[in-house]
Amino acid sequence: MKKLLVTTLALVLLSQLASGQTISENLKRLADESSQAFVKGDFGRVADLTFPKLVALMGGKEKMVAYLEKGTREMKAEGNEIFSMVPGDPTQIETIGEQVFAVLPVTLKIKVDKGTLIGKSFMIGVSNDDGKSWTFVDGSNLDERKMTVLFPTAVGKLKLPTVGPPTLVPDQKP
Repeated sequence: MKKLLVTTLALVLLSQLASGQTISENLKRLADESSQAFVKGDFGRVADLTFPKLVALMGGKEKMVAYLEKGTREMKAEGNEIFSMVPGDPTQIETIGEQVFAVLPVTLKIKVDKGTLIGKSFMIGVSNDDGKSWTFVDGSNLDERKMTVLFPTAVGKLKLPTVGPPTLVPDQKP
């Protein structure tokens, strides 16, 4: 029995090594893919990498994509544009019930009239298959009520960072 357990653990570790990605690396790769898709305006891919319950609450993939496209057009019409969204290393990875949750900081840069706004936010990653695949939710507007709707099992169990106001870095004048 002990030999079977050791063999099983060895096979699990070998499969992790063979895939070349740990749970954290896979999480970071998919978070980056979601962020880059958002910056590039590939909102179909963003929807694919969004937590399915949120997509459903927004009325489905097509409505979510239309909502994101409209918001981006409005931003650009005001002279603003997101040009960088970079997720950092996860600050928390927690198994809660049947799901794995992760909290990742995100640095967002938005070109505005007077310079660049740099904001610090976070995203929550959710995996239903022990970290092989992940979907995400922007954490900047999450409150306890929204957490209860989206992630009832995780309420009070995840340490969510506070989101402060962005910092303006003025354009450099020659």
